[in-house]
Amino acid sequence: MGKSIAFVHHKGGTGKTTSCINIAGWLAEAGKKVLIVDLDPQGNVTVGLRVDKNSLKNSMYNVMVAGSPMNNVIVPTDFDNLYLAPSSYDLAWAELDGKTMSLFSQSLNEVKNHFDYVLIDTPPSLGRLMVSGVVAADYVITTLDVGIFALDGLSTVQKVFDSVKNETGKEVDANMIILTKTKKSLISRILRIKNPTDEIAESLKKYGKKIFLVPNDGNVYEAQVQGEPLSTFSPNSKASVAYKKIAEKIMEW
Repeated sequence: MGKSIAFVHHKGGTGKTTSCINIAGWLAEAGKKVLIVDLDPQGNVTVGLRVDKNSLKNSMYNVMVAGSPMNNVIVPTDFDNLYLAPSSYDLAWAELDGKTMSLFSQSLNEVKNHFDYVLIDTPPSLGRLMVSGVVAADYVITTLDVGIFALDGLSTVQKVFDSVKNETGKEVDANMIILTKTKKSLISRILRIKNPTDEIAESLKKYGKKIFLVPNDGNVYEAQVQGEPLSTFSPNSKASVAYKKIAEKIMEW
């Protein structure tokens, strides 16, 4: 049975969806059969892989609300070994449905054995969709930006994990932290003081997690515009190389 990995953060702009797509791209390049489940009603993964949301007959809404099999929703993408269970705006109704969590876990188990990896992009919120992804996943990856509130954000995510344990009994924790959009500070080099990114990374070590840094890279935006993972758009770019290393680490799990 394939491994399922949830990408989690309760706010937008941390690079969660970007990381999900680009790690999936490198897993697919390694010959692994990969499914991305788009659990975000905004559908950024869906758009980011060139799938037209308006032309879909079925989406994760049908799975989460109507109980349809996920096999009926999955579509191929333009990229070898990479498949998608797309999202649509009406998926937001699943936040109001108390059966969401059980429906998703059941549907995911029905398709996991057809894939090597299932990557779940959860919405930037603290609702049922996010919790459903966390509960159903074998592993959890948290993404953080390098802003001053990065550690506060991680603290909030940890509280969500504690709540999940209290409500469901499942022990949940982040198996990996990805610090995105990192960059070297010219001022820190001139003044010979510690780079703010390094300070955040150092502070994260107290959580005892594997930490990866993804550098700020204009190729990330260009790849998003083209609807393409970095693994095919710009495989040798700085961010792409960083995501490749993360994918290699995941394949060791």
